[in-house]
Formats: sequence, structure tokens, C-alpha cells
Amino acid sequence: MDGDTNLPDKLEASQQDAEYVAWFREQVELGLREANDPKTVMVGNDEIFRDLGERLVRWRERAVQKKAS
Repeated sequence: MDGDTNLPDKLEASQQDAEYVAWFREQVELGLREANDPKTVMVGNDEIFRDLGERLVRWRERAVQKKAS
């Protein structure tokens, strides 16, 4: 046993790791289920980045207008 970590700390860390792994697996399972659902609408990267670019332009325009006021 090392001097920096006692057994209760190791057990707590182990429990947290197990909880994270369970949560992560659940999230992957949910994602796969959603991806395989025929009602799911897939959006491509091009559309997402185009939308993001348009939003950034609008945000910058509003920031410039507020600064000019």
C-alpha cells in the first residue's frame, strides 16, 4: 500500500470508476438505439458548420451594433 492513498480512498475511486463505466455504456447504448431508429433525422457536418457560421455572423453583427451604441 502506498503512503498517499489509503484503502477507503481506493475503494471510493474504484466505485466512481465503475459508475462512470456503467454511465458511459448506457450513453453508448442510447446513442446506438437512436442512430438505428428510422425516425431519427441525421444532420451532416456540412449543414451543422454552415448553420454555425451563420449564427457566428449574426452574433458578431449584434456585438458590433451593441458596441457602436
